[in-house]
Formats: sequence, C-alpha cells, structure tokens
Amino acid sequence: MQKSVKLSSFIEFAPNTLGNHLLKTKIFGKYQIMKIISKSFFSTVYLGKCLKEKNKYVAIKVQTQNCIMSELEREAYFQFHLRGIGIPKVISFGKVRKYNILVETLLGKTINKLFELNNNPESKMKDICMTAIQIIDRIEFVHSKDIIHQDIKPENFLVGNPDTSMIYIIDFGLCKKYRSSRTGKHIIFSKSKKFFGTLEYCSINSMKGLEMTRRDDMESIGYMLIHLIKGTLPWIGFEKCPFLEKYENVYKVKANISNEELCKDLPNEMCKYMEYVKSLKYEEEPNYEYLRQLFFSILRNMNEKFDLRFSWSKKSTIKKDYLSQMKPFRHFAKSPFSKLLSLRENSVFNSLNKKSVICDDSTEVSEKRISLVNSSLSQIKNKYFINKKEYDNKIIDDKIDEETLVSYKD
Repeated sequence: MQKSVKLSSFIEFAPNTLGNHLLKTKIFGKYQIMKIISKSFFSTVYLGKCLKEKNKYVAIKVQTQNCIMSELEREAYFQFHLRGIGIPKVISFGKVRKYNILVETLLGKTINKLFELNNNPESKMKDICMTAIQIIDRIEFVHSKDIIHQDIKPENFLVGNPDTSMIYIIDFGLCKKYRSSRTGKHIIFSKSKKFFGTLEYCSINSMKGLEMTRRDDMESIGYMLIHLIKGTLPWIGFEKCPFLEKYENVYKVKANISNEELCKDLPNEMCKYMEYVKSLKYEEEPNYEYLRQLFFSILRNMNEKFDLRFSWSKKSTIKKDYLSQMKPFRHFAKSPFSKLLSLRENSVFNSLNKKSVICDDSTEVSEKRISLVNSSLSQIKNKYFINKKEYDNKIIDDKIDEETLVSYKD
C-alpha cells in the first residue's frame, strides 16, 4: 500500500459573494447584465445583452478585486494570448468600482450536461470520441503557446453557440507558463507545490505536490473522459467528508487503482491512453497525434466517422468547411497567425474561378492569388491583434515571463 501524501499546503478558498444585486447593471455603457449563468468560488458568469446591437448576447464574468484569488486580469491576458479556434473571444476587459469584469463570447452548454441527456451507449461513445479528438486539439494548441491549463474538468469545455459541433475550452484563471516564450527553458522540477484544481480530475503527481506540466493536463483529460462515459469514477463519493479527509481518500484510491480496473468495460484504447499519459516524463512533450488516433481507432471499430454529427447537434449547425479546416489547424498549432494565413491561402486558392485556373498564363494566376492573400493579410491583423489602448499585451507578457523565470536554474 502506497503511503498517503502529506497535506501540508492548500490554496485558500474565497467564497463568492456576488449575486442578484448586479442584475440590470450596465457594464461599460454597452452591456446590460440579464441573469446568472454559473457561479464558482471566485467569480460569477452572467448573461449580458448588447445595448447597441439588437439580439446580440455575451457572457460577462465578474470578480471582486479584493478576492484572494484575483486572477481575472491574468485570465483575460491568457485568453487573448490563446486566441484561435475553440477559444472564446475576449470582447472587453476592465474594472468597474470593486469589480474586475471580462466580457467574452457567449457559448452553449457544458459537455457534462449534454452527455447526461444521452442514454444511448453507441451514440454516446461516438460523441465521446469526437469530443476527445477536439479536446486534444485544444490542449495541444494551449501547450504550443507555452501554457498549461491546470484545471481540466467537464465544466470547462462548452459547445459553441449556435454551432454546437464545436468544442470550446474556457476558464484560464489557473493557467501558467511551463516554459519561457523567450528562452524556451522549462520550469524546474519542484516537490513542494500547493495543490489547486479539481480533486476528481487532477493528476496523481499534482496531488503529491509535484510541479505540474503538460503530462498533468493529459492525465486529467483521461479521468474526465472516463467520467463522461461511465457517469462516475472510483474515487467519487466523499463529498460529505471534510476537505482534508476527502483529499486523503481520493488520493489513496486514485494512486492505487490499476489502469485496467479504471478502464474496465471500456475500449482497450482508453486503457492505452491512461498508460501512455502516466508514463510521460516531467519535460516530455505528449504525442498528441498518437492520442488522437486512439479515438479515431474506436470510431473505426464502431464503423463510425468523425463527421461532427453529435447526438445534440442539428445538421444545420455543422459548417460545410469545418472538417476540411481542422487538419490545417492541427498541423499549424504553434502559430495561430500562420494557421489563419494558411487557411486564408487555401480558401483564396479554392475561390479562384475555373477560367483563371486553366489560363495558359500561369503568372496571371499566381499574381492574382498573391494579391488576394496580401489584401487579406491586413484584415487578419486588424481582426486578431488587439489595440494597445484596449490592452497592453507586451507589458503583461513581460511580467508573466519575469515571474516564471524566477524559478529557473541559472
């Protein structure tokens, strides 16, 4: 039997006191708070109505500035820094009186609520596989930007609105850089880290107090997927216990259960997933493509395709060009700008009419294509690069890098 972990340090929780008193409040003179969408320890998310645009709604995340975990400004930075496919757009961020306020894209339901409605085992497994493939895509993109999420759970993955075939990752308040963007240097190994995150889905190493890296995000994804399929996990059931006792009990079960027992009655690929992610070394980069292929394999064995036709999706919500876009996005994950430009070039090339394509003068075709790409380049920059007056990206990036570099070896 493995020794229990020492419960030496924990994060302090600040109960959320925000509530209905903010209803009908106007934010930045542009948005009106309508109702509460969700509530956590540190913040409340409201439905907001745009006052200047008819029938347009946004999500408004509000947090008190004197909150112990005042991380909304940091979250706003990370969310903008990670702008790309499957990341909700930051519309505005600011401070009003004692509140930090983040206005972002309004999304749909969380994946756990959607899976609760599906009682068909076959369609549920197909939904799980297509969801898992997109989630691995999202986390690969996050990792490619030198960031780890550190709070993987079903509540942090939502479908789009109205395109419910798209999976979004949210809640970047606990994110941190695992390596410097400037030096590429990985944070050093540490054994005395405070625990934070969600007990049900956190990795075993994080519960031991070890420094979290990419492998921990991948392990959490595995636990989350198993929970979505089975509806439970072996260590769920200690809700009534005091937190320290619950922590101890969850750790004992999680650390001692075998992958085979954990993945009992599930496809063998799920067990392979858990074996692989638990075998990753501290600084090792996960093989995201191998992990994706495990879920593609499950789909093939079921004679199903990755067609994004979820049990909760209407056919009208699935974009015709979405499937063709996913592959370029995967292979250009390290630079969201290069991905956008690559997709723009593909769409420009496909939009050329047949007459110009079969034209004898190939130079004419090339020049036309180049001019179209160049004209769209400024549009991409204007759309995806924030105005300095709205948010000073460079200063915050330097600040975060300085904080990260403190823990590096010389």
